[in-house]
Amino acid sequence: MLRRVTRWLLCLLPFGLGLTGCQCNWTNPWNKCTALGFSLGSGQWGPSINRKSSPCDRDGLCTLTVEGTCKATSNLSCRMSSQCANAGRCTARHGECVALSDDDCKRSTACQQQSRCSLVGKNCGYGKQEDCQSSPGCKQNGLCSLQEGKCVALKDEDCLQAMICTNGTGWCSASDGTCKIVKDADCQKTLLCKTNGMCTVVEGACKARTAKDCKASSNCKQYGRCTYESSGSLEQPAGKCVVGNNEDCEQSSLCQTEGRCDHREGACVKITRTALGCMRSEFCKKEGRCHLQKNRCVALTNDDCLPLPLCKTEGLCTARDGQCRAEDANDCLNASNCKRTGKCSPLNGVCAVVADEDCAQSNLCGSLGKCSAVDGRCVVGKDEDCQRSQPCRLQGMCHHVGGRCLPKSDSDCLSSQYCRSQAACSLKGETCAPGSDTDCKSSLLCESMGRCRYQDGACIATSEEDCQRSYNCQRYQQCKLENGVCVR
Repeated sequence: MLRRVTRWLLCLLPFGLGLTGCQCNWTNPWNKCTALGFSLGSGQWGPSINRKSSPCDRDGLCTLTVEGTCKATSNLSCRMSSQCANAGRCTARHGECVALSDDDCKRSTACQQQSRCSLVGKNCGYGKQEDCQSSPGCKQNGLCSLQEGKCVALKDEDCLQAMICTNGTGWCSASDGTCKIVKDADCQKTLLCKTNGMCTVVEGACKARTAKDCKASSNCKQYGRCTYESSGSLEQPAGKCVVGNNEDCEQSSLCQTEGRCDHREGACVKITRTALGCMRSEFCKKEGRCHLQKNRCVALTNDDCLPLPLCKTEGLCTARDGQCRAEDANDCLNASNCKRTGKCSPLNGVCAVVADEDCAQSNLCGSLGKCSAVDGRCVVGKDEDCQRSQPCRLQGMCHHVGGRCLPKSDSDCLSSQYCRSQAACSLKGETCAPGSDTDCKSSLLCESMGRCRYQDGACIATSEEDCQRSYNCQRYQQCKLENGVCVR
């Protein structure tokens, strides 16, 4: 009892060790807290902090009240607390440590590590655009724009400068507040595209979808993975780049450095050959490679290539670098693919669509209006393409609309052969069709079959007079009207 009273008296001393001015815990008076006392060291009155263990020596709540509760009564105790260090609650108000200003927030690790440097309501958060732009989330994930108190990716520029895009993973387009893989262009920036041909976006991921991407990949040049193999599934429409044939291997580094020039079970392997083996091989029968040279079956003269179906269809008629290739203009012009698809010009050893002149020589131009060369294909590119085509003459499809030939006015329909033969003289949507009595009366449907009246989108016979005036009445005695047609 004497010891407890002594401790209590010490708490009331008006000098020394920063004990005076404290509000003591009367049941445990030696638990000291923040006090306004006289320091023997400095000779001044001021705040002193007791860091010894105490029920009130935590989180800035350093003053024990008469009621027995711990409260924050000075800014100093709050600023020395974890609340200030972590969350910017550095100011004492109403017995608590709270954040009252941007300056409070800037003292915290929330600002230094997460850029939550602005007072938003009662907490430190993202209150200005600069907060987001200086945050780790901006640098790493493109979350650089302020929206409703959160940092989000609002535009592609946010993503393009972020590590999530620049590290080659393709997350370069802003969508729903985050950076995602949205466009093929996102995939084309990635290492997966450059190495594995995975250059097309499929359901938010980069996948291989075309032979062109596979052939352009580094894995094609190094390992022969140049052939696109589809998954064959509608649920998973993407495929992968694989070693598909001997040509893939022969063009690879594995062939040049290790002699692994043959395709076997999805890989490039090395096989020892003989001259007789080359002559009897499928290489000779299909590709003209009938001679042994440096352990490879090769084509040495044009005579090896000329008898081949590949010469007749694809123009691979000239022996060059051990293979049958398209090198001369006549190789392509004499090949059936020139007429069929417009591949009439030699390019890098094969026949290809290079210019509009190639398309003009093909059946695609006259039959479908595909007379313009675009990206190695013949397509409908302008009105002139349509106007030189059969669909224009027959059906009035004389104008280029979205890559197709379509009629654009009644005048297109009126000038078509179908107007005369089938009364398709009026524009209905994207096609020419019968649209009036005039269309029907001026057509062969009226002259030959008596179908001279327009009704519900068609020409029908509505009187025996129409039937009796028709050619079919004179020739086949189809002169009676029955259910809208002329019969015998």
